[in-house]
Amino acid sequence: MSAFEKLSSILVEQFGISKESISTTTPIEELGLDSLEIMDLVVILEDEFGVSIDDNQIYASNQLGELVNFIERGE
Repeated sequence: MSAFEKLSSILVEQFGISKESISTTTPIEELGLDSLEIMDLVVILEDEFGVSIDDNQIYASNQLGELVNFIERGE
């Protein structure tokens, strides 16, 4: 399973986001997550992918594809 597929699965299962509304070009702010949900997402992604994500990185990633690229680089 690719990093994008895992991220999509997390968004659908944990946050109830429609799979059809998720693509690599989806802007993160269009997911409708509040700040607490964003922090929950960070924790889940850190656990799932074994990376450390600075809170600002989520906001610096304008689209889901950028976030996936960050995760895949393992920064």
